[in-house]
Amino acid sequence: ASQFNRKTTHVIVETDENRLASRTFKYLQGIAAGKWIVGLEWVEESLRVGLAVCESPYEVRGDKVGGATMGAPRRARFSREKGELGLLSNYDVRLVGEFRLLGEGNWSIL
Repeated sequence: ASQFNRKTTHVIVETDENRLASRTFKYLQGIAAGKWIVGLEWVEESLRVGLAVCESPYEVRGDKVGGATMGAPRRARFSREKGELGLLSNYDVRLVGEFRLLGEGNWSIL
C-alpha cells in the first residue's frame, strides 16, 4: 500500500550498508506504531525464494540522524509485541506552524 494505516504490517525503506534509513515520515510512523521496518533487500529476497523470509536479518537498525545505537525500530516493535502502548500514546502532542506536505490525518496516525 502506498499509505500507512492501521493494517500496515511492514514499512519498507532504503538503507545504507549499515542498515540505517533516512528519517522519513513513514519511517517515524512505523516506529510509533511498532511495525517491522525492513530494508528493500527483505522484499527482494522474499521474491527470490517465493515466500516471506524472516525479517530479522533485514530489520533497520536505526536512522541516519540518530544512528544504530538507539535501535529504535526494534525497541518499538518489541514494546508493541509485549502489548505496551504506542510510542506517543501517553502524550498530548500539539503541532505549531504549517505542515503543508502532511495532512492532519497523517499526524493522527502517529
